[in-house]
Amino acid sequence: ARHLTGDLDTIVMTALRKEPERRYPSVEALSEDLRRFLVQLPIAARPDTLGYRAGRFVRRHRVAVTASSVAAAMVVAFGVQATISARRAVVERDRALAAEQRSRVEAATADRVASFLVDLFRTADPGEARGRDMTVRQVLDRGAERIDRDLAEESEVRARILLALGTVFANLGEFDRAGELTAEAVELLQGSDVPGERRAAALNTLSEIRADLGDPAGARRAAELALEAAGAGATPEAARALSQLAFLAYEETHLDQAE
Repeated sequence: ARHLTGDLDTIVMTALRKEPERRYPSVEALSEDLRRFLVQLPIAARPDTLGYRAGRFVRRHRVAVTASSVAAAMVVAFGVQATISARRAVVERDRALAAEQRSRVEAATADRVASFLVDLFRTADPGEARGRDMTVRQVLDRGAERIDRDLAEESEVRARILLALGTVFANLGEFDRAGELTAEAVELLQGSDVPGERRAAALNTLSEIRADLGDPAGARRAAELALEAAGAGATPEAARALSQLAFLAYEETHLDQAE
């Protein structure tokens, strides 16, 4: 039934039309359509459309068309794969360049921090202090005053030094001053492109200082932000933030949460 449907059916129905003008005009015309049907050519009795001609062509050259389709599919697949590989190579190149640039920034920042701190403590030298004895607190206060003036355009360097000074103040038991300097450092880092682990370290330090100041809510908020900044990976700062959150929960006797 499938073989009879289509062109052969059209030929028979055309030959049987009631209207003479719609039938084949001659035996030769009928014979020609039958011949064309047998060799899978388009017949005259059907409208000559692009889709119809294409269908006949595919039937006549089924093997060649199949092979061409497979070849075309392989070419497309190869092109897609090549495009993906090229994009991946570009991404990897950009990452490598970004890492190299970051390393240069880190090195330059470390040099500036070291230079600032060396210069800062040089003021405690008897020759520089002009015979006056300077306490550590005085040296640190002088350094904090110089930061905004000398490093106004270097936010990352300022943040590093503020963190260093804040840590020293905390070790001296000056938690109010330590909290001020560390909070300023955190604010500077929040708007920079430093790695998340660096921001997490600053936030963890701020959390610990706020806990020492008797501000558990502020300490918890800073630790939560540190955990968020550290990302999903298992990193030292993520562990430090979790440890701080556990300590805060323990202090409030939320033992299940602390565990």
